[in-house]
Amino acid sequence: MRLMQTEEQKSLWNMFKPYLVVNGLDVTLREDAPQEVKDAEALYNKLREKEKKQFLEDNGII
Repeated sequence: MRLMQTEEQKSLWNMFKPYLVVNGLDVTLREDAPQEVKDAEALYNKLREKEKKQFLEDNGII
């Protein structure tokens, strides 16, 4: 399954990408990230989950 990013998702990604920290297989935001960056990541994740759920429903998987 491959989901394509919308322009809104790309914009959100570009906002919080500089604040990502890789720790082994875990990727998180830096603790000092501004609140607007944390909000952008939360919205991005929400949009991706919604898109994933819609894909699964459209293909009769769920």
